[in-house]
Amino acid sequence: MKHKESKLIIFTLLLTIVTFGIAFSYAYFSLSISGNETASSLNTNSANLEINFDTTDYIYNTTADLIDDSEKEEKADVNIFSVSHTPNSTVSAAAYVLTLDQINISQNLKSEDFKWELLKYDELLEDGSVINSGDFSSVNSSMTLVDTPQILPAGQIDHYIFRIWLSKTNQDQSKLYGSFSGKIVLTASSPANSGEH
Repeated sequence: MKHKESKLIIFTLLLTIVTFGIAFSYAYFSLSISGNETASSLNTNSANLEINFDTTDYIYNTTADLIDDSEKEEKADVNIFSVSHTPNSTVSAAAYVLTLDQINISQNLKSEDFKWELLKYDELLEDGSVINSGDFSSVNSSMTLVDTPQILPAGQIDHYIFRIWLSKTNQDQSKLYGSFSGKIVLTASSPANSGEH
């Protein structure tokens, strides 16, 4: 009888240790993302990413006017935001991707003339460059804004501007009207997919 009791105590003790080990591992290796309630995380190491919006996490087409591509900097609808990696992170760099989710678009705006671009810059906007661009001709409810995961060292900040506009052409664009909205979302990316180990 004592032999069975000691086996039961040892089994219970081992089960408790394994359970605490799993819980601790999950807490240690989960990436924390704040600033976006729909953001998702992968097990990547102990890193904290934060997305902060100077405007809002949603973007809308409030400008119904057609815009020359050369005027997009002044007249396009914009969303300004940044992604930061906390300085006290236990990993040297974290990987992430940006998507546009919860897209609601009128059929008339599903056109090559309804364009977007994502600009990444340092402290000065003049030093920025377009890292991806496209149009909304074949968009569904979600789309990726960057083709490859972005790598952000601890203590650093990436700054972004996301622009949308109705591009003026020499063709009939009288049916290019409607509504559009979408939400910019930060998603942690696996270091194995980004080259970070």
